[in-house]
Formats: sequence, structure tokens, C-alpha cells
Amino acid sequence: MPPYARREYRAGKDLLDWMGSQFRACGDIFQTSLYGIQLYATRDAGHAYHTLVERWQNYVKGQITERVALLLGNGLMVSEGEIWKR
Repeated sequence: MPPYARREYRAGKDLLDWMGSQFRACGDIFQTSLYGIQLYATRDAGHAYHTLVERWQNYVKGQITERVALLLGNGLMVSEGEIWKR
């Protein structure tokens, strides 16, 4: 399991600066809770490839993404399954 972020993100602060400090402290991947959503953050292309190409069927996008779909339609960001794969 990846390590947890060393400190919590505070709304209103620079998110990219916070993420950079967590990568420096934790390495190329860490887990955290951001706006009440448990997530993994990575800066390693191999991790992204594993998730998005090799094991895409193991991940769901969740309820927030469904809400975003109302605005964005069924593009890459909100699609899942066979639609996403295509």
C-alpha cells in the first residue's frame, strides 16, 4: 500500500504545491482524502499505464463523475467500460 500523505490538504491553498510536497515526502505515489474522497496520487507514468491501460476494468469513477457527465457528456473523463476503452 502506498503511504498516506504527510499532511492534510487545506482548501484554498495551492493544490499543486501541496501535491509536490507530498511527492517529495512520500515518493512517486501516495494516498490521501481530498474533499472527502479517498484517492491515490501518482507522478509515475508506469502507475498511470497500469491503471488506465492494463487494469482499467478494475476501477469505477463514482457519483461525482456522474454529476460532471451532465455538463460534459460522455467524453473520456466520465466514460467507463467499453465506451472508455474505445
